[in-house]
Amino acid sequence: MWQGIITRRVGINMIKIKNHDEGLTLALYLAVTAESSKQVKECLHLASNLARTMSPKEIEYCKKAVEVMLEYEKTVNASPRRLS
Repeated sequence: MWQGIITRRVGINMIKIKNHDEGLTLALYLAVTAESSKQVKECLHLASNLARTMSPKEIEYCKKAVEVMLEYEKTVNASPRRLS
């Protein structure tokens, strides 16, 4: 089920998720960047199910990874683009 949600959101950029850490990180990231409340609900539902199988330390690690991803995006999007 969760692979279908992720495939729909990521589109052509196919991502191979290897473990629950990667799945939770991506689900949280997609929830934060979702364009509709329906997508947010789907991603949070997925994240909740994945988190049930993980330790609190693993969950925190995934949350921190999402924070880093968002900060990186903010930095990249804010930097001026060079024309070659």
